[in-house]
Amino acid sequence: MVRYLGIALALLMLSGCGATTGARAPATAPAAPEKIESIEGFLAHQDYIRAGLQDGSLGDVTERQLEMVIEKQDKLREILSTVDSIDALDEIETIEVLNAQETINGILARNLEDRPICRRETVLGSHRTRTVCMTANQREKLREDSRSSLRYLQRAIMPEGG
Repeated sequence: MVRYLGIALALLMLSGCGATTGARAPATAPAAPEKIESIEGFLAHQDYIRAGLQDGSLGDVTERQLEMVIEKQDKLREILSTVDSIDALDEIETIEVLNAQETINGILARNLEDRPICRRETVLGSHRTRTVCMTANQREKLREDSRSSLRYLQRAIMPEGG
């Protein structure tokens, strides 16, 4: 699982996020990815994104969205500044970096609700944990399906009036 997250993170870092030009892009147009070869290049690209969002050259965002981007970029910088490569990250750090990057990408692409959120979850009946990545919509559907199944089972075991 760590290898899978490392590969996913590497792909995110290599593809980068945000526009590659200083021209103002329409709010609905997705930005072209820029290939980034190193952690230093990735962090420099994050600085470019921050400056572009602050001056409006990468599109308009709300004040709250800008605060979220800055918060997530600070988290990325905190984690990535201590390592030479992505392979040096432990599983928890990899998940934090992946979630921060997905939040930034979601704000830039204007689809924050559709971004995957990764969490460490304990396997039922075990002390082992696994990483599960789902969008907020997928998590809500799973939650609703679980509630529906529980209500069905409760009615089957304890019929009304009985």
